[in-house]
Amino acid sequence: MAGPVGAWPVILHQSLEKSEISRLLRQKNFKIRNSESVTNNSIIFPMSGVAFMILHLKDVISDGCIRAEVWESIDKFIQVHRRCYILAEAPCHAEQEQCVFSAIQEKYMTSSLQMIPVHTPAESIQAMLNISKSLCKPMGEVVTRRFQGVLTHAMCGDVTGAALTQLGLTEPQIQFIQDGIGNLAQLASASREDLLNCSLDTDTADRILDIFHK
Repeated sequence: MAGPVGAWPVILHQSLEKSEISRLLRQKNFKIRNSESVTNNSIIFPMSGVAFMILHLKDVISDGCIRAEVWESIDKFIQVHRRCYILAEAPCHAEQEQCVFSAIQEKYMTSSLQMIPVHTPAESIQAMLNISKSLCKPMGEVVTRRFQGVLTHAMCGDVTGAALTQLGLTEPQIQFIQDGIGNLAQLASASREDLLNCSLDTDTADRILDIFHK
């Protein structure tokens, strides 16, 4: 493991700032950063490269149909995150909730999206922790993967990607930075706010600033 789980950074969408999910994560001493730039109701564990979306099944239906903005939000979510899970929350998974769950599951059956039924925020937290811990590789594997990433980026002439891989950033983080900031020269002059707007946690943003401003 790359350090105690409670010390890990977690990125929450602004909509979850005052939620029970946020309270429970803070209670476990996670380093929380709220962001408006990530998908609505999403939670990202950068150290595991995994993202979750909290979906309250009772809130997604309008006039007997799943609301269009729900589909749009899920579409955006799976486009951005390679490892992604929907935590479908309902106190009771009765017939209507099961129909909603099945409809979403069927639509995204060929994608990387996984769905998990949960009843409470506490169950959601436990599911996220179990998955995040299982996806956090031992440090030896992390080092090997980073080195392979450096070689791949270098062979493709991607200097920025190679530099960011050496800093220990994940592929999604690298993509966020390249999309939001651009090349290495622009990254060198980026502000802390610019980096945080790329969905980076504060520790990673500060580490990048230290490298370029020393």
